Amino acid sequence: MASHFAELGANVTIAGRNAKEAEVVLERLRSIAPRKEAKFEYVKLDASLNSNTIAFADKMREKYKDGLYCLCMTQGGVGNGSPRKETSEGHEWYVQMKCKLK
Repeated sequence: MASHFAELGANVTIAGRNAKEAEVVLERLRSIAPRKEAKFEYVKLDASLNSNTIAFADKMREKYKDGLYCLCMTQGGVGNGSPRKETSEGHEWYVQMKCKLK
Protein backbone atom coordinates (compact mmCIF):
# COMPACT_ATOMS: atom_id res chain seq x y z
CA MET A 1 0.00 0.00 0.00
CA ALA A 2 2.78 2.45 0.94
CA SER A 3 4.58 1.65 -2.32
CA HIS A 4 1.49 2.48 -4.33
CA PHE A 5 1.14 5.86 -2.63
CA ALA A 6 4.85 6.59 -3.09
CA GLU A 7 4.57 5.78 -6.80
CA LEU A 8 1.75 8.34 -7.00
CA GLY A 9 4.03 10.98 -5.45
CA ALA A 10 2.29 11.12 -2.05
CA ASN A 11 3.95 11.88 1.26
CA VAL A 12 4.03 8.71 3.37
CA THR A 13 4.42 8.21 7.12
CA ILE A 14 5.19 4.71 8.38
CA ALA A 15 4.17 4.08 11.98
CA GLY A 16 5.30 1.01 13.86
CA ARG A 17 7.48 -0.50 16.53
CA ASN A 18 10.69 -1.12 14.58
CA ALA A 19 12.61 1.92 13.31
CA LYS A 20 15.26 -0.23 11.61
CA GLU A 21 12.69 -2.14 9.54
CA ALA A 22 10.81 1.05 8.77
CA GLU A 23 13.97 2.70 7.41
CA VAL A 24 14.39 -0.13 4.91
CA VAL A 25 10.83 0.50 3.70
CA LEU A 26 11.34 4.26 3.62
CA GLU A 27 14.49 3.94 1.50
CA ARG A 28 12.55 1.80 -0.99
CA LEU A 29 9.74 4.37 -1.09
CA ARG A 30 12.20 7.21 -1.70
CA SER A 31 13.74 5.28 -4.59
CA ILE A 32 10.41 4.85 -6.41
CA ALA A 33 8.90 8.26 -5.74
CA PRO A 34 8.49 10.40 -8.86
CA ARG A 35 8.55 13.59 -6.77
CA LYS A 36 11.90 14.05 -5.07
CA GLU A 37 10.31 16.57 -2.70
CA ALA A 38 7.87 13.91 -1.41
CA LYS A 39 8.29 13.34 2.32
CA PHE A 40 8.77 9.92 3.89
CA GLU A 41 9.00 9.56 7.64
CA TYR A 42 8.78 7.09 10.50
CA VAL A 43 6.82 7.54 13.71
CA LYS A 44 7.27 5.10 16.59
CA LEU A 45 3.92 3.50 17.45
CA ASP A 46 2.87 0.44 19.42
CA ALA A 47 -0.67 0.14 18.09
CA SER A 48 -1.46 -2.75 20.41
CA LEU A 49 -2.43 -0.13 22.99
CA ASN A 50 -5.59 1.81 22.24
CA SER A 51 -4.19 4.86 24.06
CA ASN A 52 -1.15 4.90 21.72
CA THR A 53 -3.36 4.64 18.64
CA ILE A 54 -5.56 7.52 19.81
CA ALA A 55 -2.47 9.64 20.58
CA PHE A 56 -1.06 8.84 17.11
CA ALA A 57 -4.35 9.84 15.43
CA ASP A 58 -4.38 13.07 17.46
CA LYS A 59 -0.79 13.77 16.39
CA MET A 60 -1.68 13.24 12.72
CA ARG A 61 -4.76 15.45 13.10
CA GLU A 62 -2.60 18.22 14.53
CA LYS A 63 0.11 17.79 11.91
CA TYR A 64 -2.33 17.81 8.98
CA LYS A 65 -4.68 20.58 10.07
CA ASP A 66 -5.63 21.32 6.47
CA GLY A 67 -6.75 17.73 5.94
CA LEU A 68 -5.44 14.25 5.63
CA TYR A 69 -6.18 12.63 2.29
CA CYS A 70 -5.87 9.05 3.43
CA LEU A 71 -5.08 7.19 6.65
CA CYS A 72 -4.47 3.45 6.23
CA MET A 73 -3.89 1.31 9.27
CA THR A 74 -3.27 -2.41 9.10
CA GLN A 75 -2.79 -4.89 11.87
CA GLY A 76 0.63 -6.41 12.40
CA GLY A 77 -0.56 -9.96 12.89
CA VAL A 78 -3.45 -12.28 13.49
CA GLY A 79 -4.24 -14.62 16.34
CA ASN A 80 -2.87 -18.11 15.83
CA GLY A 81 -5.28 -20.06 18.03
CA SER A 82 -3.01 -19.89 21.07
CA PRO A 83 -4.41 -18.72 24.41
CA ARG A 84 -5.81 -15.21 24.41
CA LYS A 85 -3.14 -12.55 24.87
CA GLU A 86 -4.17 -9.14 26.19
CA THR A 87 -2.54 -5.73 26.21
CA SER A 88 -1.92 -3.89 29.47
CA GLU A 89 -5.27 -2.16 28.78
CA GLY A 90 -7.11 -5.51 28.74
CA HIS A 91 -7.75 -5.58 24.97
CA GLU A 92 -7.13 -8.55 22.69
CA TRP A 93 -3.51 -8.29 21.46
CA TYR A 94 -4.32 -9.01 17.80
CA VAL A 95 -7.02 -6.51 16.95
CA GLN A 96 -7.21 -4.01 14.14
CA MET A 97 -7.93 -0.58 15.59
CA LYS A 98 -9.63 2.25 13.74
CA CYS A 99 -9.62 5.93 14.59
CA LYS A 100 -11.98 8.58 13.32
CA LEU A 101 -10.16 11.77 12.27
CA LYS A 102 -12.56 14.68 12.41
